[in-house]
Amino acid sequence: MEILLNPGPVNISDRVRNALLKPDICHREEDFSRLQNSIREKLIQIYNLNSHWAAVLLTGSGTAAVEAMLTSLIGFEDHILILENGIYGERMTKICEIYDIPHTVQSHGWGEPINIELLAENLNKGITKIALVHHETTTGRLNNLDEISDIAKKT
Repeated sequence: MEILLNPGPVNISDRVRNALLKPDICHREEDFSRLQNSIREKLIQIYNLNSHWAAVLLTGSGTAAVEAMLTSLIGFEDHILILENGIYGERMTKICEIYDIPHTVQSHGWGEPINIELLAENLNKGITKIALVHHETTTGRLNNLDEISDIAKKT
């Protein structure tokens, strides 16, 4: 049995639809600060993290979040391996090209699994970071993070 995992459109409940009918909260109002702080605290609790961690909320598309991550977490001494098997992996490559972030691309056809043998070979080429999309919604592909992490730890 195959399951299609896609980004939408989705049906929403009346409860959610009615919540959208309320007035907007300005980002400079105290209500907004309280709501944002509550969400950040709950995220820390959900993942059972201690006070050493902080949740950062980004408003924007998923691509905006990926761009923020790539441009702020990749240091000058890093070389990132991008594992592509869908449009969002390809988008990470474009972001790295635009910002001149040193990168290598391991490209696969859309929806294909990550080639673990090739991954092991590529990790021996000065790679310091790996980037991939866990759930490539364009194809419904769910990449195996445990397998990829295990290979990275061995290298």
